[in-house]
Amino acid sequence: MGGETYQLVIATNGLKPAGCTAPGAKAEVKVISPEAGGIAALDLEAKENATVDWSVSFER
Repeated sequence: MGGETYQLVIATNGLKPAGCTAPGAKAEVKVISPEAGGIAALDLEAKENATVDWSVSFER
């Protein structure tokens, strides 16, 4: 994923994304479809190819 944005799509099951972490990469989580329980996208971007441990937290 080095130099490009990698996007993960997550079913939120009615929860709201509260934040995200990804040491060694830029990370942003956003709701892209609130209908039908909700869909969020986690965008990850790293300068070089690497294994990135990521996490997303949710709130009700």
